[in-house]
Amino acid sequence: MNILLLNPPPNDRSWYRVEHLGIAYIGAALNKAGHKVTLIDSLLENFDIAQTCNAILSRNEHIDILGITATEPETIKSGIEIVKCLNKKGLYPHVTAGGYFPTFWRNEIFDFYPEINSVVVGEGEETIIGLAHALENKIDLCQVDGLVYRNYDGKIVHNKLRLLIQDLDKIPFPIRDYLPLANKKYHHAVISSSRGCYYQCSFCQITQFYRLAPGIPYRTRSAKSIAEELELLINEYGVRSVFFVDDEFITKNPERRQVILDLIKEIKKRRLSFSFSIQYRADTGDDPELLSELKSVGLSTVFIGVESGVPSILKRFEKGINKTQINSALKIVTDLDLNLIAGYMFFDPNTSFDELKESIGYLLHPDAPFIQDFHGMNLLKGTIEEQRLRTTDIYLERDMKISYRILDDKVRYFAKAIRDYYPIYRKVVLDLYELLFMLVCLPEDIASDKKKIDKEVHALHKHFMSIAINEIDKGIFDENKLLTDLQKEFLRLERETQQLVDRAKRISS
Repeated sequence: MNILLLNPPPNDRSWYRVEHLGIAYIGAALNKAGHKVTLIDSLLENFDIAQTCNAILSRNEHIDILGITATEPETIKSGIEIVKCLNKKGLYPHVTAGGYFPTFWRNEIFDFYPEINSVVVGEGEETIIGLAHALENKIDLCQVDGLVYRNYDGKIVHNKLRLLIQDLDKIPFPIRDYLPLANKKYHHAVISSSRGCYYQCSFCQITQFYRLAPGIPYRTRSAKSIAEELELLINEYGVRSVFFVDDEFITKNPERRQVILDLIKEIKKRRLSFSFSIQYRADTGDDPELLSELKSVGLSTVFIGVESGVPSILKRFEKGINKTQINSALKIVTDLDLNLIAGYMFFDPNTSFDELKESIGYLLHPDAPFIQDFHGMNLLKGTIEEQRLRTTDIYLERDMKISYRILDDKVRYFAKAIRDYYPIYRKVVLDLYELLFMLVCLPEDIASDKKKIDKEVHALHKHFMSIAINEIDKGIFDENKLLTDLQKEFLRLERETQQLVDRAKRISS
């Protein structure tokens, strides 16, 4: 069958700019099953809806299945507009949607969009193969586990959920059609060495995604499989910076720890030279020996989900960690001179102003992490937090978007201030992120200049937090004055970071 896998134009093109591993894995599985697969990534191509339609139509090919991935309602909306465009040109493929958003909003998607024929729930490689086989051989879709579909009479049928894939080594390596473009534009590649998470933080959708279906929620690939894919990326595509997108790269599981130790040996044995980034929790990252070993083979940047410096909030988030563990993990990062990006949430619906003051007091401490991006808790469909709030009067849902009302007036005032602050610092932080992935091929002077700007941004963020929290507490907050002053500083930094990015691109090319 001819199958087109589409990452539609997103609402925000700014942050996550890499290959879409989801459709790349799905495409590889379909290829192995004998189907012809085309990927179109509107994000990487920088296509809008019209350009995406033209790119599809210019191929002048029949499409049996159109697979749409989505992470937000705007993405699925743009995907539907593309389907309508194809229909007007006489193309009527079976339209299936997959990914986090369609999985958790599957009932609403069928209500909102009659153009959708089916939704792949959870992991998609085996389900999409089953769907293609059923359509090709005119088999009733009720036999495809993991699928929700619209029957011929319009009834929505929920098939039983498919068992999670237990042996990740059996999944073929993802299609890398977009790697040359992604690497050229954004200077790094992404790789997945495990799936799932052991924990169940109340705000996290990922943990629930891997608990919808039966099977062990956390699984790891073998060191040999990971090393072979790394070797492919480095030797065949010239990749020098890799981001492991694992939700938990380091875990307390002995099997996974052994995989990491074996991977370190494989990297050394194969003489793979590259820089890489990983994500982990503060408690699982409290391992200086392991992190030192990882640094010896290229670890440069770590993403740690700190989430809060307030014990009551950590408890409410069901993080299962405490400030002592957080401080220990951060000290290890500092001692090893690794780059740090820390996840942090200033508030949730129930945050009191005293908790917010304690949170900002923590961030103003000299040993606190540098938080590049300011935001509160995002309320996501299917999470423990969303289930708790769904029946309360602070829960707001419209057009497949969820938001919430913050109970404390002063916290709500601060939340508005950081929303207004975001567009002021956004461009500078984006440039710093881009430079972070280019450090492996940059001379020391550019890396040093980046560190200086990091310190300036950190100081400006601290100034914003200190003034905002103190003046809101006293009832004298002049937001316009504060943001006007900060905007002048960030406009200057924008020029400096853009110059750094331009210099870095000239060198890396």
